Amino acid sequence: MARPKKPVDELKDQRVPIMVSEDELKAIDDWRFENRLPSRGEAIRRLCQIGMLADNELEPIADLAVETMNFVGNEIGSARSDFRTLINEQTADALFTQQELNEALSAGIERHFDTLQYVESLTELVITLYNAILPITEADTVKRGVEHSKSVIEKANEIFAVAAERRKQTEDNRYLLISVSHESPEGRAAYEAMPEDEQNKYLGEAIERLRREEEEDPDAFHEKYVQKPFWEREGWLEAVKSRKLKKD
Repeated sequence: MARPKKPVDELKDQRVPIMVSEDELKAIDDWRFENRLPSRGEAIRRLCQIGMLADNELEPIADLAVETMNFVGNEIGSARSDFRTLINEQTADALFTQQELNEALSAGIERHFDTLQYVESLTELVITLYNAILPITEADTVKRGVEHSKSVIEKANEIFAVAAERRKQTEDNRYLLISVSHESPEGRAAYEAMPEDEQNKYLGEAIERLRREEEEDPDAFHEKYVQKPFWEREGWLEAVKSRKLKKD
């Protein structure tokens, strides 16, 4: 039986003399032996590829990490504020309706899933980078490792693109719901009288208008279009406390 051919890497005919410290050389050799590589040069080539890959891919991970921490911090702050508003000495004997309890619980659940979505996206990016680095370390040749690494990143980008499109569709649906709920009877009648292509154009313009409005002033957008929870409405505390008085 013929012996299987050894994989052929790219021709290595370029010499790059470098000087390293004793500690750096020891770290390279330790990494080489840990990954069972045949030579110090092979270890250095693979480490260079890993370094370049990390340099190219770490920026979006770092950006998302900062965005995630800011989002999680804001959500925790909002949750604590809501908790202190609802649970305090003034509300100790107050009676909440089933609808009010559902509203408070729904707000907490929504925050949970929004935060989880950020954390999952960050986790997926980190795992993708790890899975892209792994072939460079383990492949028979550097060339095969780099090719495998690129395919991992390409597949991940396709998945992220689909997920981004789904998120955009969800956002579009939210703007669409806002547009429909705030449409006047006259505007709704005019819309229904339009041909289908004009209706699609009208809805697209409404979605983009609302998107720009929210980007320009999120607080004003929230105040104008988003229904306030009961604990942010005027007179809510007096209402829940009065139920206790009626019970007595």
